Amino acid sequence: MIQQPIVAEQVNSPPPISSSLISQFRFARKYMRDPLQFVTDMFEQYGDFVIQWIGTFPLIFTRDPDVIHDVLVTHAASFHKSPDYRDENRGLARFLGQGLLTSEGELWRRQRKLIQPAMHPRRIEAYADTMVTLTRQTIANWQDGAVLDINRQMMQLTLKIIARTMFSTDVTREVNTISHALDFFQTANNTVDIFPDWVPTPLHMRWPKVMNEFNTIIHQIIQHRRNTGAENFNDLLSMLLLAVDENGVGMSDKQLRDEVATIMLAGHETTANAMNWTLYLLAKHPEVEARLHEEVDRVLGGRPATLADFEALSYTEMIIKESMRLYPPAWGIGREIIEDVTIQGHMLPKGGQVSIPIWSLHRHPDYWDEPEQFNPDRFSPENEKRINKRVYLPFGNGARICIGNHFALMEARLLLATIAQQYRLRLNDGQQVKPEPMITLRPKGGLPMRIERR
Repeated sequence: MIQQPIVAEQVNSPPPISSSLISQFRFARKYMRDPLQFVTDMFEQYGDFVIQWIGTFPLIFTRDPDVIHDVLVTHAASFHKSPDYRDENRGLARFLGQGLLTSEGELWRRQRKLIQPAMHPRRIEAYADTMVTLTRQTIANWQDGAVLDINRQMMQLTLKIIARTMFSTDVTREVNTISHALDFFQTANNTVDIFPDWVPTPLHMRWPKVMNEFNTIIHQIIQHRRNTGAENFNDLLSMLLLAVDENGVGMSDKQLRDEVATIMLAGHETTANAMNWTLYLLAKHPEVEARLHEEVDRVLGGRPATLADFEALSYTEMIIKESMRLYPPAWGIGREIIEDVTIQGHMLPKGGQVSIPIWSLHRHPDYWDEPEQFNPDRFSPENEKRINKRVYLPFGNGARICIGNHFALMEARLLLATIAQQYRLRLNDGQQVKPEPMITLRPKGGLPMRIERR
């Protein structure tokens, strides 16, 4: 039963169970078929704050920027991440454990404080040359006229970058195994699994093998660093290994594993998808691509990009920001209400869920002119000042804003400039590319594109 904005009395008076069950079934069927279109249609019909009852608790969908700000910032203490992340039986925590992305409370605060220095803007500037070098190595294998799955190319490239910068590790030989494991985890997390683990479904039968292969690689990375001496490296992995609490106790092996796995997934997945959608949009808009090529050729003059070129690649940055508006890699945010709280006049009861579709927020017609159009000039220095900061949240907001946002933006700008310097990427005539909202927003079925040397 979808409802318009509600007051406290309505929240505390759920509809009859019979109609609620029918509503739940219809809702789930429509939502699973196409979540992005479903929430868009729902907001257009009912407004920016919508309730769907799940039993006796409300599932709240909102693209109201003031409500979102209160949930993520003002009243953040009244919310936890949704069970889709925290549930160790069905959520992301099932394979990531209690890392920075899935943990809560004191554990999360301690780990965030520990990892934050590795993501400081001045520190990540040192990674620029590594990002460019690994990108040039990747595209050196591209052949003029070849058709490649750009999704696979970007996933593997960004995985190599995060392993080299955060863990000083070369995962070239393991990249396929890691990529397949992370793909499997994404699919598993988006699969409705109603059976207990002991039922031998295809998913349950594959799980132990994939998890074992993934964990073996993670533990090898950690053990190799222990053997070579953490004090001899200045990266995130050494920070984790050398960290001790007030009692002089370091991280457990399990916590180390969980943090490495989390950084490996979150540190490459979002940037890869930002690159996927940026290259797709450029292929659809040759006039934007031409301006990109002009800037890259003028700034770089045929040499590899460096950190010194960063500020001059301003149009490159505008393209990436606009791409992340239309196709935000983190397409939605979920929160569980852990105590009764009043948000913008709505009383939200403990136990309910809040869903924030960033996809819809970024296309809200009240805040964006021609919201469906790809227009990087929205993010020119003069235009960006006029954007309501509450309606552009590609990295979330509040205390749990993505810790790697500066890393990702620098990486995307350098990768795009390096690729555009040498290649154009083309879609086949009539090719349809559909977004698939999993943990991140991926191109469904991959992204085959034809490579053309400039």
